Amino acid sequence: MRSRRLTIAGWMLVCAGAVVGLQIPYFYLHNDIASRRLLATAQQLAAGGSTQGDPAATQTAKAALAGGANGEADEGAASGPAAAAPLTTTVPLSASSSPVLGLLDIPKLHLQAPVLEGTADATLNVGVGHLTGSALPGMPSVCLLAAHNATWFRRIDALQPGDDIRVATAAGTFTYSVTGHRIVQAGSPLPQTAAAELVLESCYPLGALYLTSQRYLVTAVLTGTSAPTRRADLAGASDTSGVGSAPARSGGARSAVQPPVVLAQVPSDLAQQGLLLHENNLPLGTLSYEGSPATAWTESAWPLAVTNAATQLWDAWVHGSEQRRTGDLRAMLSGAVDDASQARNPLFAASPDEVIYTSRVDIALNVQGMRLTAVKMTARLRVDGTLWDLTLTAGAVPLATGSSPDKAGYRLVLTGVSARRPS
Repeated sequence: MRSRRLTIAGWMLVCAGAVVGLQIPYFYLHNDIASRRLLATAQQLAAGGSTQGDPAATQTAKAALAGGANGEADEGAASGPAAAAPLTTTVPLSASSSPVLGLLDIPKLHLQAPVLEGTADATLNVGVGHLTGSALPGMPSVCLLAAHNATWFRRIDALQPGDDIRVATAAGTFTYSVTGHRIVQAGSPLPQTAAAELVLESCYPLGALYLTSQRYLVTAVLTGTSAPTRRADLAGASDTSGVGSAPARSGGARSAVQPPVVLAQVPSDLAQQGLLLHENNLPLGTLSYEGSPATAWTESAWPLAVTNAATQLWDAWVHGSEQRRTGDLRAMLSGAVDDASQARNPLFAASPDEVIYTSRVDIALNVQGMRLTAVKMTARLRVDGTLWDLTLTAGAVPLATGSSPDKAGYRLVLTGVSARRPS
């Protein structure tokens, strides 16, 4: 009995380390594997080699190569404004090679999500992860499924006792009935049970993009089992988000499950400096929505991919401003920045030590149905002792002309910057 309690406690400790919410993705986005893969892809393209198997990486590498040499810009010499570096695109989310175990279906939330084995970074980029070591769906003891709070599990607090949760696998479709929910500290052990139970876990608060110390748990008990799901149907489970993910193939082999492709347009010299969250001091706040987004969009991998690109766009603007790269700033705004704007940019020529975030960076996505239209990022900063409210807006441009954006993806282009002193 004690051994089993320790085992379950161990599961929760593992989960606490693996599922730490949308710190976009924060450390989920910035793994060395993704960087090495993109570099290798770019080298293959430069040499004329093949890059099959990773469309997102291929697209990003091509854009980087097309940008040409990434020399340092003249930082505001007296002879004229600094020249702009070639534009390139940011680092996308990494793909997952984890096997697809099944499909999670929550009728009340209109949620359908692929269930993949494990809770690794890339796995949680594209779906719901089954905690390795916990019971498989339908088996005795606790089956733990974890997902990001601001994506797949952003509305699990709406579940009430008696609501159904279904998990379809090759072994059968298992129906669970919700028994309750609670908020616990990260690392808290699950109660011991001999019955077949299900726990949905996510970081709390559910709208937070930052690292949290609490977990939101939904508990449920097994109430029914039906016939096994065909493997052919499960093979398509990786495409339930409508993002064109590569499904698993028969015979044990599988393609990488691709996240949505969302990239930001930034100058290549700024991209070289590192724009991922683990390379910058960017305290993230909450995610909200404007417009009339479809549930199938908000409860998917899209918000994670968009926020990943948006944070890199923000950091590129901050770096360019602090380094007086007027050419880069103009290029990011398609020439909309004039010389007078330097006086209205509190970050221009500011030392990084002088820039202090007094609030978190909140992100609002404008989504109409299944189509992303715009992104807005806001934060309050203290620059050399003076408070400023900084707002960046970006438009979402489909990557492929004539193709559905939910299949081709988006490129975020900076459309406006506003810096005002709070009233």
